Amino acid sequence: MKICIVQGPFLPIPPINGGAVEKMWFELANYFNKKGHKITYISRHFKKFRYFEKKNKIIHLRVKSFNKPKNIFLSKYYDFIYTLRVLKKIPDESDIIISNTFFLPILINNNLKKKIFIDVQRTPRGQMFFYKKSARFRANSKIVYNNIIKELGNTNKHKVRLIPNPLTNINKSLILKKFNNKILYTGRIHPEKGLEILINAFKKLNDKSKLEIIGPYKINEGGGGLDYLNKLKYMSKKNNIRFLGPIYDKKKLNLKYKNASIFIYPSISEKGETFGLSPLEAMSFGCATIVSNLDCFKDFIKNNHNGLIFNHRKNKVSNLFNKICFLKKNKSFFSKISYNAKKVNYTHSIIKIGNELLRDFNYIVNQNKHENSFTKK
Repeated sequence: MKICIVQGPFLPIPPINGGAVEKMWFELANYFNKKGHKITYISRHFKKFRYFEKKNKIIHLRVKSFNKPKNIFLSKYYDFIYTLRVLKKIPDESDIIISNTFFLPILINNNLKKKIFIDVQRTPRGQMFFYKKSARFRANSKIVYNNIIKELGNTNKHKVRLIPNPLTNINKSLILKKFNNKILYTGRIHPEKGLEILINAFKKLNDKSKLEIIGPYKINEGGGGLDYLNKLKYMSKKNNIRFLGPIYDKKKLNLKYKNASIFIYPSISEKGETFGLSPLEAMSFGCATIVSNLDCFKDFIKNNHNGLIFNHRKNKVSNLFNKICFLKKNKSFFSKISYNAKKVNYTHSIIKIGNELLRDFNYIVNQNKHENSFTKK
């Protein structure tokens, strides 16, 4: 198949500046390539990369774009301009066009709309109505799946598929993780991630535990800005809490997961959080992972089986503190959680999810061929 992947307007490919969605599709592109498919990858131009590049048989086409602004309306305007530039690059002979932009499914010509595979990574907010002519709506979680159908209506339900996000790497080690006092968070440094809850719960431990917080704080990288970072640092004074900034090198980040015992992702984003790749990555390394009580996490975390869920809506600091303490005091329970968590290496592998996507691509391509032959008759 000829597969064209259109990445969003704000982060480069390869994902040297991070981005869970960017990391995911970059790894999937490499897997599709290994399976013999022809890949054209369109992304924003970045100073380290050329506008045209062919690497490992993958054709990279890059267009000028912008840094992500804080204003959501300006963000959509930048997406619009970026998409207009992207439209000139999409090969007409593409069998599948994977869209990660807001405007592409609207602005692309009608002949190509039936090839559009929309990657819905966030809860839709009314835009699905404008995408009805697209071939596929791929939801990364049950909550997104249900919301897409609400917007499209049951008559278009057949166009929606629930396919979870894959791990961007696999931890092949079967060695049981030994408990230590290292606690980890990786993700954006943003108010919606619940980091104030995490810091306040950690401060109550009053023991030898260590907390490392990894992720970008800059607004153009999805963070809450320097003022917010400084607020968190002030809260963390005289406590064993380190802010390490973003780590985009896969090997270095994996080492952090490997060396931590407990991973905490206390997101309070009721409408924005739809999957959570960081908790999944932590689980793949056997971290006992604690998440907030958002529905999206329940797709892959079963409470007290392969992870823990705390109530982030009421008595949130105490609830998280109690979960941490229980893990620290019950080493056999920790070992059980750690062992079960590692099973995501199989359930969410690039190979498994990649093959599921390829089967769906093939279905869409064959359906289009059938419709074209019927039209000719």
